[in-house]
Amino acid sequence: MMHYRRYHQWSTLAVILALCAEASANYAGARLVIVIPFILGAWWVFRDRVVSPVPRWLINILLFIATGYVFFSIARTLQIDPERTVTVLANYLVALIVIKSFESRTPRDQAQLLILTGMLAIAAVLSSITLIVAIFLFAFAPALLMAIMHFQIFTVLHRSFGPAGKPQPGILDAEPASGRRRLHDLGRLSAVCSIVIALLGTGVFLIMPRGIGETDFGALARARAGSTVGFSDVIRLTGDGIISDSPSIVAEVEIFGRDGRITLQTQQYFRGAVLDQYDPGARRWQRSRILSTEIDDRQTSRLANDGRMRWQEDRPPFGRSARAVLDQRVRLFNKTTAHLFALWRPTNIAYRESDVVYLSPVDWTLIRPSRSGFVEYWVRSVPSDEGLPGIDDDSEILSRYRARHRILSREFRDGPIRDHAVGVLREYGVEVTPGDPLPASRVAGIFERYLRENFSYSLELQSPTDDSDPILWFLTERREGHCEHFASAMAAMCQSLDIPARIVTGFLTSEFDQVRQAYIIRQRHAHAWVEVEVLESVAVIDEDGEESIREV
Repeated sequence: MMHYRRYHQWSTLAVILALCAEASANYAGARLVIVIPFILGAWWVFRDRVVSPVPRWLINILLFIATGYVFFSIARTLQIDPERTVTVLANYLVALIVIKSFESRTPRDQAQLLILTGMLAIAAVLSSITLIVAIFLFAFAPALLMAIMHFQIFTVLHRSFGPAGKPQPGILDAEPASGRRRLHDLGRLSAVCSIVIALLGTGVFLIMPRGIGETDFGALARARAGSTVGFSDVIRLTGDGIISDSPSIVAEVEIFGRDGRITLQTQQYFRGAVLDQYDPGARRWQRSRILSTEIDDRQTSRLANDGRMRWQEDRPPFGRSARAVLDQRVRLFNKTTAHLFALWRPTNIAYRESDVVYLSPVDWTLIRPSRSGFVEYWVRSVPSDEGLPGIDDDSEILSRYRARHRILSREFRDGPIRDHAVGVLREYGVEVTPGDPLPASRVAGIFERYLRENFSYSLELQSPTDDSDPILWFLTERREGHCEHFASAMAAMCQSLDIPARIVTGFLTSEFDQVRQAYIIRQRHAHAWVEVEVLESVAVIDEDGEESIREV
């Protein structure tokens, strides 16, 4: 029974590696812990038998239930978040693999199991390509190759004992006609093939010139050279191509109110970086030196906990509050920037390790520059100004920032963008009179309505062919773009009329996992929007999101 056991071992290993790759791609470690014992149990049951102890009718019922559930899940996913369809199908493949692992060992059923295993590996690639996923897939490829080779021998011998659709116990005592030496040759051949394939793939990647053909096919080539959606602490209005998205999970967030865990019914804006200055030479938005130097150096960890607050696993460590608060437990799976993410106006933070966190009382950003990789922290946000600590103490800093904000907006106060903004207001019945203050809330609402009604959203990147400013080009010629273009136009028009406005980059998500009771933040949820100062408060402007202007 040596040949059967070899196939059984290699097929089980391939299944486990595919499950590990898919779980790593979708951060489904809890599900993997549940599934692996079933796979190992199937390996133990069938190590010396081919007839399943599980009745066929029970397996068919389980397959029917799994298929019905996936149809229900896909229908619901298409309504809420169509981009999660691949994840739902991957869950279905996992269920099918577990169920079919307990079927009798016939060539037909085992061929289906190997095909499902290969499809699960493809689903892992479509979900995410990280180092750990690549490692599992690199080990999976030779394991699947060995399983397929031994499957061929298993199939030939199985048919010699009877019909291919029924398990043949006599195969356990059969030996391949070629003997053990041929099986060793088969193993060496598989190893050589795996090494050659790996070397060829590496060689093609290293030798093939980057960007080949981009100048030969015009717009078609340019459309291929895109970028991937993701968080950035600067906005560069340059580049061409098609923006692709990635379903890789960046973080998960549990939200608690005063009375315990809550589920918010709207999309949530998790703020990361604040960009208040435009550099026309570099064509990018960035955080001004007023914030990054004069503010942060004086406000190091003044409202943030430095690690001495006792860490709590199951509840917020901040205690009860008389104000309306939102406490968030955030798990960043791969922190690559200095920014931490939180809902509007974070006031307290707690984390496992003692470290320094910068909290700006002007733009309310959290910066922790010293740690990368997996990061977990609690953060409390206070949406309302009432009773907020530190506001009065920071009046000097806030006043200086507002006074110097005119310096930041000088790029737009005189020029075609201001003329365009004045023209837009005139179309909506608002005249701009020198010396008369404009109603910021009404102006922001008009700009938001103008962009929503006259511009379209597109993931195709294009840059002006001449030296034109990309914001002006978007407003006057292109008239379509992605969230960074809309946010840039909104902030520029507001700043041109001396209305304090800034761009915020972070994540916008409504994906809620009912099992984990947490919001799931994926790389494709990265977003840019605008915050406008309105009567000492802040209004969020999101021209291409589902919501319009709203006070926070």
